[in-house]
Amino acid sequence: MEKININETDLNRIIKKTLSFMARNKITIVPENYEKWFNLFIDLFLNGYKIEDISPLELLGMYKEKYSIDPFEEIKEEKEIVVGADKIPLKIVKDVLENVDNSIVNILDAMEEHCSLINEGKQIFEEKDDKKILLKALVSITERYEELKMDIKKQHLKIEELKEEIEKTKCEAEKDFLTGVYNRKKFDTMLENFIEKRKMFVLMLIDLDNFKQINDNYGHQAGDMILKKVGEILRKNLRPETPIFRIGGEEFAVIFPDVLIEDGGKIAERLRRIFELKEIFYENKLIPLRATFGLTCYRNGDTPLSICKRADEALYIGKRNGKNSVVIL
Repeated sequence: MEKININETDLNRIIKKTLSFMARNKITIVPENYEKWFNLFIDLFLNGYKIEDISPLELLGMYKEKYSIDPFEEIKEEKEIVVGADKIPLKIVKDVLENVDNSIVNILDAMEEHCSLINEGKQIFEEKDDKKILLKALVSITERYEELKMDIKKQHLKIEELKEEIEKTKCEAEKDFLTGVYNRKKFDTMLENFIEKRKMFVLMLIDLDNFKQINDNYGHQAGDMILKKVGEILRKNLRPETPIFRIGGEEFAVIFPDVLIEDGGKIAERLRRIFELKEIFYENKLIPLRATFGLTCYRNGDTPLSICKRADEALYIGKRNGKNSVVIL
């Protein structure tokens, strides 16, 4: 294959023109889109075309001919992916923002250097009366640079705010709104990740005893209060980094990384006693809090389904044998 050489100046120009064209035509700037448009612009350059002499309509037509895709249909699909919370990984959005942010930082650094050089030129020309016109131009350029710096700094702050908002949205999407612990979706993802890495861990399932009777006797508000209290107890009595999940109505799960099953059993027994001694005060009545714990550990060849099934079986045995107990399988 023949090696193609493009000098750095031309390459930078093509990169900028690709980004500029995509921005002006409202084409979503994600890696998949950018790679196609950049390759098209490179082909045009190598074939002797001047990109600035080609209309946007012609470029869109060339894109369609090269990739057999209507560019506007692809733009629509990308927008749907970006908007759809369940379809786009937030990591992609974050990566794009970080790349843009890094570019802005680089521009600011370059501007600082340019302003420094211009200021040096001002000092030279201030010593010569016959250079007043050029000096005036340099002052104007410097002022314009300062304006641009202020604008870019504002954009930098906006991007920082947007990145924080994305992180906040991501966290909210992973949390159970009632208890504040992780939700079922996060549980499935994290459990699969642990198993893929074949990491040693203990899975503990917790099911509240007689929860249906609590809802029937005291109402769903009392039930919600119980669930909140359970989330609070688990967060308070486990290490801050321990992943805690609400995976069903009254069912919770905890993953203990790098913990032996014997130690997991001791933790479960300690939690069981805390629950047993806890009574929830609701409308001048005390509601007892009891729970059954089912535990198992990762074994070679386990899948998310097999390890959950084993923990569920331990939970079932505990329920069948009188509840308010810890069972290990």
